Amino acid sequence: MIANGDLGEIRMVHMQFAHGFHSEAVEQTDPGARWRVDPPMAHQ
Repeated sequence: MIANGDLGEIRMVHMQFAHGFHSEAVEQTDPGARWRVDPPMAHQ
């Protein structure tokens, strides 16, 4: 539908993705994941 232009010009996409990533405090055990859960780090 997008490729055919049936929806017009796409100006915004709002999506959600449910997963178990935040079920544990991974930032304590995986420093590479800190950017996902630490807002100041995520906005760098």
